[in-house]
Amino acid sequence: MMMSYRKLIDFVFYLTLTLGLSLSATSPLFASVDGREIEYEELNTLIDFGKNKTTSPYMTMRASLTIKDDTLTLADVELWILENGKPLQQIPIAKDGTIDLPLFDKERVKQITLSINQPKGAVALGLAAGFKAPEQSTVKYQSLFSALDDTNLFMKEMSGMASWLMPSMDDLLFTFDQPATIEIVTKNKTYRYQTNDELQIDITRKANLMKENPDVIFSVQPTSISPEN
Repeated sequence: MMMSYRKLIDFVFYLTLTLGLSLSATSPLFASVDGREIEYEELNTLIDFGKNKTTSPYMTMRASLTIKDDTLTLADVELWILENGKPLQQIPIAKDGTIDLPLFDKERVKQITLSINQPKGAVALGLAAGFKAPEQSTVKYQSLFSALDDTNLFMKEMSGMASWLMPSMDDLLFTFDQPATIEIVTKNKTYRYQTNDELQIDITRKANLMKENPDVIFSVQPTSISPEN
């Protein structure tokens, strides 16, 4: 069970939303926006989480499209926001598939749907949550490790009623491209961690350090950070 969840949250939680997010359309052309529509409300909840409810500056959210049909490219895809069945706005798609989905208020979103111009299963819409590595060599413990709270809340939002099955993330795994150290300088002592043979350092969050909020010092910048349970 734990291994399957670890694969699920391998640095980014690339979670394909199964509520119709492999979208379909009734016509191969989208001039009239005659696409199959899906309710936007659940997506809106996750967008709201990413924009308004995260506490760590190192937590990131990213929505993107992935082509599943080898005969298609992203240039063939058009994505639209509809309001009461009428086109409201077209969503630009970046070359890497990244999209910026808008956030709507709770009342208006009930009239909002999302539509795409490709057959069901041809394109998948994924929502990824992950961490960006700090750009500075010294950061505060609380700002770094509070990303675990964001992680756990995100997993709960994604899993809905099955949230009780989800493991709680308590560690941060730092990966480097060279041997490195991390020092946590508290009032009473300095905790010093060194990379293992895989150039990684695994640190468990401690409640007393969250309260004290000491400095975390990197000898070199990590290339990635991921949550661990």
